[in-house]
Amino acid sequence: MIVGKKTARLSVDRNYIKRVVRELFRIQQDQLQSVDIVVRAQKAFSHQDYPAVKQEFSQLLAKLYRPTSAAHKVN
Repeated sequence: MIVGKKTARLSVDRNYIKRVVRELFRIQQDQLQSVDIVVRAQKAFSHQDYPAVKQEFSQLLAKLYRPTSAAHKVN
């Protein structure tokens, strides 16, 4: 997980972002397959933004596991 100083200047804010993303991952961990996921926060967020961040994280994970047409092709 990466949260740079350009994203959130204060370490308190960077640590909050990391805690939130870790918690969101932990909550949905049982639904995930064995994959490595790299998260790079591009925008800082606060406590008021938590519902939107939670929804976006869920959508990204759903998009990750959405079957693609290439995966269903048989040679």
